[in-house]
Amino acid sequence: RSRLADHPTDGEAWFLLGIAERALGDPRAAAESYRRALVITSHADVWFNLGNALLDCEEQAPALEAFAQAVARQPDHSRALQQIVRLAGILGRADVAEAATAMGGFLIRRTDTSVQVRVPSPRFREGIRQLETFGEVPTS
Repeated sequence: RSRLADHPTDGEAWFLLGIAERALGDPRAAAESYRRALVITSHADVWFNLGNALLDCEEQAPALEAFAQAVARQPDHSRALQQIVRLAGILGRADVAEAATAMGGFLIRRTDTSVQVRVPSPRFREGIRQLETFGEVPTS
């Protein structure tokens, strides 16, 4: 925090503060720190961590959007893709799950507790395009 007092535009410091806050069990503070980092930088890992903090706060639809933003910035972000497929299924968003799956056949096997992925196939770019254009995620 002292670093941020002197350097409030240090995106990496906001990101690291978010990691610490989440590790200490304060996902709401972590989400706010990640949002502040995103004002400065739009790195995929910041979006991914924001998604996880939002999941901890039981905010599934905004978390799905954060994971989609991570993939838009880093198309091979397999952990974000896993979360997208999982959350899209929970939220009944077959269109989003299909787009994430179309990321080149990333999806190998899905169970109730895990998604295992592999490297992309030629349909990868089409899946990216679909994810980038899926629009707002309903909140109800």
